[in-house]
Amino acid sequence: KAIKLKFQNIKDYKVMIFDFSLVSSIDISTAIAIGHLLEETEQTGAKGFICGTNQSVSKAIYDAGVLEKIEPMHRFETLDKAIQDACLR
Repeated sequence: KAIKLKFQNIKDYKVMIFDFSLVSSIDISTAIAIGHLLEETEQTGAKGFICGTNQSVSKAIYDAGVLEKIEPMHRFETLDKAIQDACLR
């Protein structure tokens, strides 16, 4: 399943949540692209969160070297939990 990324200007956001709950797997190049987006998010002063990852997505993100760049407190099981935490920041 393709992942569509729609951004007007990443600098306009305070929080970016990457929700993988409807994604069964991603390839390594997608994981690397997500890593770059998370880095850019952090550089703008925003916070990047991921949620809804299954074992396959987590493995791709780990293999791409992205997972260790994401603080454990920015990883969530569900989108609702990520939104709730983001609202508290």
